[in-house]
This record gives sequence, structure tokens and C-alpha cells, in this order.
Amino acid sequence: MNRVEAYRFDSKQECLDYLDDLFKTDKYRNLDEVKVRASMYAKHDKELHDFFIDKGKELLARTP
Repeated sequence: MNRVEAYRFDSKQECLDYLDDLFKTDKYRNLDEVKVRASMYAKHDKELHDFFIDKGKELLARTP
């Protein structure tokens, strides 16, 4: 039986690309959304999880 694997981040570049896409939509441009996505897609890797949240915070701080 073949099993479909859930989407997850496998690199820091993938995290950055996802954040860029996520923040294109105004309603997703907030820290709560960043934390939800980190929990969904980076819970398997603490380093990527923390990186995603830190970069999300950094991008939010720069967003007008």
C-alpha cells in the first residue's frame, strides 16, 4: 500500500519561499498564522520550526 506523505519544510529556503507566498495575502500576514504554519509544516525539525517563526517575525516587522 502506498502512503501519501504530508507536506513539510525540508530546507530554510523552502521556509523563506513559503513565507513570501503566505504574506502575499493580507489576512495571513500575522504572527498567529506564522506559528500555525510552523506547527503544521516544521514540527518534525526544531531548527526549521524556529527559523520559520524567527523569519516570519522579521518579515512582519518590515511590513508597512
